[in-house]
Amino acid sequence: MVIISIVLALGLVVFVHESGHFVACRLLKIKVLRFAFGFGKELFGFTRGDTRYSICAFPLGGFVKPAGEDPEEITGAPDEFFSKSWKARILVALAGPGMNYVLSFALFFFTFWWFGTPEYAKSATVGTVFSGSPAEVAGLKSGDVIERVYIAKTKEDVALKEWDDLSRLIHNNPETTFEFKVQRQNQTLKINATSKKDPARGIGLVGIAPQVLYKKEGVVSAVKLSGGELVRWSLSSVVYLWDRISKGEKPDLAGPVGIVSMMSKAANTGAADFLALLAIISVAIGFFNLFPIPLLDGGHVVFYLWEAVSRRKITRQFLMRANTIGLAILIPIFLFAFYNDLERLWSNKTKAKTEFEEIIKK
Repeated sequence: MVIISIVLALGLVVFVHESGHFVACRLLKIKVLRFAFGFGKELFGFTRGDTRYSICAFPLGGFVKPAGEDPEEITGAPDEFFSKSWKARILVALAGPGMNYVLSFALFFFTFWWFGTPEYAKSATVGTVFSGSPAEVAGLKSGDVIERVYIAKTKEDVALKEWDDLSRLIHNNPETTFEFKVQRQNQTLKINATSKKDPARGIGLVGIAPQVLYKKEGVVSAVKLSGGELVRWSLSSVVYLWDRISKGEKPDLAGPVGIVSMMSKAANTGAADFLALLAIISVAIGFFNLFPIPLLDGGHVVFYLWEAVSRRKITRQFLMRANTIGLAILIPIFLFAFYNDLERLWSNKTKAKTEFEEIIKK
């Protein structure tokens, strides 16, 4: 069910993008030959007017085929895509990314209004126990209330009031054995766990995180927060890419495998996290399509603006050459993202194997 929900959710994001193009075409009286949900073989469909509506075998997105969009099919009919003004074509191009932002806003708004704003609880209550961590091996569980901690190295017995006290003790004592006094369903337990040293920061970790609580938001507050999230995630993408490129470092892009992996984890942590991640992905798809690269919506906008400035019609030969250049740019990007996914999976697998071997030795 998780896999099915992920596939349908990703399909929805791309389908909404294409719906933007479709609605814009209809409003501007551009004939649409086909509007499909999914790709591949048609499973079900019907024709209404000039448009064939289809549900296809692979529900990962969809596509819209306006009349006269293909350079080889331009006849000059008044309802064809390239028979419309450059302004109309820009509106059609921007409608796809625009719908991604509308979907993201709706998802963010629903998450803030229905679930609330996530905040870490201050109490020393375990919210998450990470897989393969010392805490999981020791037997700590989500919902455990840690009342006291005995530090074997210093022989201190510390009473806890807040999560920050617990976090500070663990971080300041890497590779140290702790005895946690835990309340679990009216039972008092003593659980021993040995912290690991984080090589990057040099702090101790046992693999636990605090509970996440949600603060309910009103309609006005949810609208403001949702708008802020759209701006934040759009700008953060630009800042991140510029920072990596200016430093000559490899950007950590996620491809289909990485996105599915993130959504799977979010689906297992709750509906709020899943919807918020889906909103972020929709922003990313909308923002990426605004890049001035041929084949993307942003590339088409640049072409139509050039047409307006130069007062010269775009030719079939120009479009075919531009599409070839676009493929030459986009294919390496997708391959690089896919390589990042595989590298990340292999790294995680190797790390998990090493940690398992260390546990066995102990």
